Amino acid sequence: MTNNESAHSADQALEHYAMVTGSDEDWTSLIGDLLGDLMHFCAHKGLNFDEHLSTARVHFNTETGSSA
Repeated sequence: MTNNESAHSADQALEHYAMVTGSDEDWTSLIGDLLGDLMHFCAHKGLNFDEHLSTARVHFNTETGSSA
């Protein structure tokens, strides 16, 4: 999957999340809300959200050649 395809997949996921939650908020609010809900999900399942976020950051940096 290319970086553009990954961004498109995230766009679709956020659109679906907005539809499911009935939100009409902007992208910034939606991203924060979704991340917060993912934190609740991880806590409910006994998963470490920060560990998954760190893994995602490594994947992103590898895919984009970034060190941020």
